[in-house]
Amino acid sequence: MTGAPNVLLFYDHLPNKRVTFYPNHEPAFCGCLGGGVGDDGDSNPAVESGVPAFAPEILEAAKSCVLERERAEEEAAAEGRMAALEEAVREAAATNRRLAEAVEALTHKMK
Repeated sequence: MTGAPNVLLFYDHLPNKRVTFYPNHEPAFCGCLGGGVGDDGDSNPAVESGVPAFAPEILEAAKSCVLERERAEEEAAAEGRMAALEEAVREAAATNRRLAEAVEALTHKMK
């Protein structure tokens, strides 16, 4: 993504402003994403286990981004289903009208 600064969520923490992910490989986190020792001097078990410790604000922002995207996808899917249902109702109503007209015509012929 060139020409779009700060698009990546952790853009300010990436030394070369790029990130590459390799599926099916063990993640290799750089030290810039989380500190090994907290402000209180205690080591951070999350970082020692290979998972960086992110600030709570970053985690909440990431969660809200994911939830917002999922909500938008669900709304789009629901709108698609609603449009399909509305079309099915219109087709059923047209079929019902044709059947009513056919019954009326048969009734008229029987008299």
